Amino acid sequence: MSVELANAGIYTAISLISVQFLKVLCIEKGVSEVHFERKANALSKYAKQLNLFIFLGIPCYFITLSAIKLFPATLGGPLMILGYSGLIFTLVRIIYSILHPHKGLLYPEQTTNPESIFQTRKIIFFLTMCLPVAIVIMSLAGYTYTAGIFGERLYFSILLAALIWIFHSLLSRWLLITSKRLTYDNLVIARKAKWDRLKATVNEVPELVHEEILEHEVDLKTLDDDSHKLINAATLVLAVVGFVGVWARYYRH
Repeated sequence: MSVELANAGIYTAISLISVQFLKVLCIEKGVSEVHFERKANALSKYAKQLNLFIFLGIPCYFITLSAIKLFPATLGGPLMILGYSGLIFTLVRIIYSILHPHKGLLYPEQTTNPESIFQTRKIIFFLTMCLPVAIVIMSLAGYTYTAGIFGERLYFSILLAALIWIFHSLLSRWLLITSKRLTYDNLVIARKAKWDRLKATVNEVPELVHEEILEHEVDLKTLDDDSHKLINAATLVLAVVGFVGVWARYYRH
């Protein structure tokens, strides 16, 4: 019994560390606000959802794993159903707060959005909310193994979404730093050109300095736009490949 509980505790600790890491990113004046340029108000709301998972979802996750490992013949029995239902309820609450089509944390606060955008959000929200509800229904109906598989995939999908968010934020930060470095290098080149012209003749400085600046100017706005498009495309490809990989495992069982 102690070995089974220890294994359940290890998996629970790994999940807790992962959630705590995300919570650290959301602290005031932390990495997400300072370096990823996220709004403090939105980050505080994300932190509240993470706290909900820590204080409710993590204990339910431990109860679920412990029940399965202690009573493998019945796949955890009623104790597993209780813990699993609590875990899914927590995930539903978090998904609702993040993906709600009108007040979801994932979407920026805008009052003038095309109706097509809201319709797309509603479809995504509806499909995402249907999955955990179906999992609970399957679990209560006795399809415990299938419900467990789908619940595991949903759990890993949420973690994958968090990793993709971090990946996109890091790339965007790298792009910002690179843009500032190019701007600085541009300024150095322009000043050097001005200094060279000043040494040559004073009378020709105004016109020739302007020419030198134009000569070494880089279209940073175009570069930033193209880089942002590349980053968004890479993130989309990573998300598609990642989610397909997570859910395709189900069919190999």
